[in-house]
Amino acid sequence: MPGSNRRDALRLALGAALLPLFATRPALASANPMVDQIAPPPGQMIYRRSIERQLPGGPTLAISRDFAVEFERLDTGFRVTGEQVAARVDWPAPLEHLAALERQRVENGVFPMLLDEVGHIVEGPEAASGEELSRALADVRAMMAGAGEEASTLVEALHQSGTRLTTHLPRDLFAPLADERSAREEVILPWGDAGEIETRFTALRDPASRLMSSARREITTRIGNDERRSGEQWELFCIDQATA
Repeated sequence: MPGSNRRDALRLALGAALLPLFATRPALASANPMVDQIAPPPGQMIYRRSIERQLPGGPTLAISRDFAVEFERLDTGFRVTGEQVAARVDWPAPLEHLAALERQRVENGVFPMLLDEVGHIVEGPEAASGEELSRALADVRAMMAGAGEEASTLVEALHQSGTRLTTHLPRDLFAPLADERSAREEVILPWGDAGEIETRFTALRDPASRLMSSARREITTRIGNDERRSGEQWELFCIDQATA
């Protein structure tokens, strides 16, 4: 098969395999209309988001940020406001100068978010939407089209697509629809090799508020012996329970 045709087939194969994984995420918010309404406690809470990303060769980047948040009752749901109050960065020693800058950075634009009655995100800068997910998939295709060597192109495109999944919050993050769910999508290449993206989401809910108390999403991308992992951890707790 000529090189250009093989690249086109590769792009189509990767796009077809990734699309169901992306497309199912926005449907989560409406998958179970009978979920109980949330009952956030008064006053501030701590929302903690931690992200881990494995670099080529094995090193892992870890960043954790705390936000003081408050849930405001509206006629149609809740408005969540918040601001960053702490940051922790754990990067390999050769990157310490960059880690120091990251510790000083204040992440703005996360809040406010709007939640519906059952606690699912309906509006916010990180809420996953079909348009945003389509752009992420288009970026992966563009990366593949712009590189020359096909094997390395696929490896990086697949791993980058896994990383991009961490840029959008699950719509049901604050009130998970299930304690655990997973998805696996396989990419079959025109010459027979295979790649894979696997996601696993687990969560616990507070029985009193019915809000998420902790949740974790793990993303694994594989091609042959090349495997990389990305992870996200979320916690939500009363501010008097915060620890350093």
